[in-house]
Amino acid sequence: MAKYCPQCNAELPDDALFCTACGAPVGDGGAGPQGGSDGSDGGDYDYGDGGNNNKRQLYILLGVVGVLAVLVAAVWGYSVYSEKREARLAREKFVRDSIESVRRDSLASVQAAERRRQDSIRWERGRIDRIKAAYKAKIRGCDNIGLGYFLYDISGDGIPELWIQVGQASFEMHLEAYIYEDETLRKIYDIGAARHMFYAGKNYVLTVVGLWGGEEWYKLTYDGNEITDELIYTGDYQELINGEWVEKEVKEPTEPEIDYIKATNLAPIDRMKIK
Repeated sequence: MAKYCPQCNAELPDDALFCTACGAPVGDGGAGPQGGSDGSDGGDYDYGDGGNNNKRQLYILLGVVGVLAVLVAAVWGYSVYSEKREARLAREKFVRDSIESVRRDSLASVQAAERRRQDSIRWERGRIDRIKAAYKAKIRGCDNIGLGYFLYDISGDGIPELWIQVGQASFEMHLEAYIYEDETLRKIYDIGAARHMFYAGKNYVLTVVGLWGGEEWYKLTYDGNEITDELIYTGDYQELINGEWVEKEVKEPTEPEIDYIKATNLAPIDRMKIK
């Protein structure tokens, strides 16, 4: 019996597995033309649509695989996006935190500097009062002040030092000078009674010592530890000419003389200017 394609009714060889006309698989169900040799429609014989079913299954499989691939790609893409987003958010948070930390540290530093400045101002203002109080206490504590005291800044630090002429009788008088240092008074000068005339120079004091028949001038300066004096002039009041003593013209200091202040008058200390 002849073998026919169940798809297109093409006559096929007996051993054919696929239709040579349409390529549909025929298997063993391709005997006899579709619809029978007498022209009938073949009754209830079902040739099936195996080719189309296989194609549909293939398409479905490919579709499922494509969908899965899309889903995997979407999941992977979202994972990568999430990681990048978390990394970006972490960087942004780090930058914000760093900026805020720097701002807080800067603000704290500025506030601390301002507190130190205010404390320094208060301390310096209080220091002026402490200096004046120390000077007054020193003068009140001296029961043998002779000519009195005076204020003069020989150190050049903007704070006048306290100079006191101590002793009542000429032979026992001596001049003391004190500097305010480390919250206390430190003696930086102590010289005998012969030097009781002083003149104010610029960061130095000129003292004139009267001698028998003449005088000596000494320049007092502060070396950072104590006051030192240097002999800068010697003069005689008289000169022997032709066997006779002749008065010489006396040299006068050009610096203004420093006047002593009575020990009972402490107002100059209150008015003392500190630079």
